[in-house]
Amino acid sequence: MSHILLLTNSTGSSVDILPALELLNHRVHILAAEPTALLETDPCDIVLLDARKDLVGARSLTQLLKATGLSAPWS
Repeated sequence: MSHILLLTNSTGSSVDILPALELLNHRVHILAAEPTALLETDPCDIVLLDARKDLVGARSLTQLLKATGLSAPWS
């Protein structure tokens, strides 16, 4: 089973944020969209970043993740 890390500043379940996740048989872990989030979690297979409400903040976070050498694919 794959491990999906969902970084978001919204409250609610993963299905509220991205309804298609309900169709997948994966473990979804939700954390705040902060640079320290990856320090608080187990290794994951993919990182999803919720940019629906803060596009500029999400862009800054993705640039930081890319600069630090994130080993999991992100979108």
